[in-house]
Amino acid sequence: MTQRLNYSCRDLAYAAVGLFGVLTLAGCPQPPNSGWTYSLGDSWSYAIGVEQMSDGGFVLGGTLVGGEYDNPVGMTLTRTDAHGALVWTKSYPGDGYAKANAMQRTSDGGFVLAGWSGDVLKTDVDGVVEWSKRINSKADLHAVRQTADGGYIFAGNISSEGLFQGWSGAYAAKTDAQGTVVWEETFIDSGGLGWGDTVAYAVVEISGGGFLLCGDINDGGYSETGQLMFLVRIGANGDLVWDKTLGRWGEAAYAAVEKDDGTFLIAGAGSKSRRLRDSEELYVICVDSNGNLIWQTYGDQAEVSAIVLLPDGSFAVSGGGSYLARFDTQGTELWTREYHNDAGIPRRLLPFPGGGNEALISTANGGFALAGFVWTDNDIMSLDFHRRGYLVVTDSAGNPVD
Repeated sequence: MTQRLNYSCRDLAYAAVGLFGVLTLAGCPQPPNSGWTYSLGDSWSYAIGVEQMSDGGFVLGGTLVGGEYDNPVGMTLTRTDAHGALVWTKSYPGDGYAKANAMQRTSDGGFVLAGWSGDVLKTDVDGVVEWSKRINSKADLHAVRQTADGGYIFAGNISSEGLFQGWSGAYAAKTDAQGTVVWEETFIDSGGLGWGDTVAYAVVEISGGGFLLCGDINDGGYSETGQLMFLVRIGANGDLVWDKTLGRWGEAAYAAVEKDDGTFLIAGAGSKSRRLRDSEELYVICVDSNGNLIWQTYGDQAEVSAIVLLPDGSFAVSGGGSYLARFDTQGTELWTREYHNDAGIPRRLLPFPGGGNEALISTANGGFALAGFVWTDNDIMSLDFHRRGYLVVTDSAGNPVD
């Protein structure tokens, strides 16, 4: 049964002057067992990733907005201590639309951010830029992982050329440690729907070599299925091993992880009822190394944006509606927690479509940290409300901790 945890947040205001002028932040320490959140920015600002540091603190990656139409104008990193107090924040303006979609802590202690227009940014542990690249201006990057050789693998989508001009293809690029492209490839469904927008929202470096891309293919309503989960396995040099479409109607993959036995957990959105209004329900599948379905599970929660594999082989997921759900090794739900603000507005964990990032991590003490955004409680009826990035830290049972 879903347990709802409601708590209030007393804002503690901070201000930091960055490249965008003044960035307002608020930390929210709470009474014992009521938890705390950390909120940053104004309007359409939000967090897309979180990493825990050795001192127990956190670094959030995100996007800031600005201008007359609240367009994304820069990437950001924000450092907190273990109790949510601000340590520092850094802003990185971009050329045109600058939106972060993915973040990861790197082996040297720094961070890598990736987003729209192929923009990639690498910083040191203090958020100081070491290098930035636009690896392909036609590509939107939704996922990044540092690879075993010290380089990076990126996944997303790229505008296509040729017969189906205007459709997009799933995109993958491998770079060296300095962000120089080694290879890049585009993948369009070879079966299933046969045409449509293909997008990769997640990427996994496979222990045996190569990579798994996960996303969806959407034909814009030209077929009965409309949208299916799209999986692509490629070799270490980007060569296609296999691709598959899975699901019945309305499925999409936003997050993935490899298990110790070489199988994969893939999470996203699905519709058990095949009704349009249910097409963004929790959906998790387990597939073998060839993409064959082993088991699947649906849930009443909203679509999954992030998944984390736990030491005992079980897993946890989070997503839209600001929930955290724990499952056993076979996909049976153990518990779900939901987090709401004073006005009862769900704290949506990621901007649509969500996924392809580390918005959920397991913490050093066995708990969890969830990052995303919260709807502010302005006049909802007039749609006069905005999003702010935030962080929730919980114990191993999903209860917010002080």
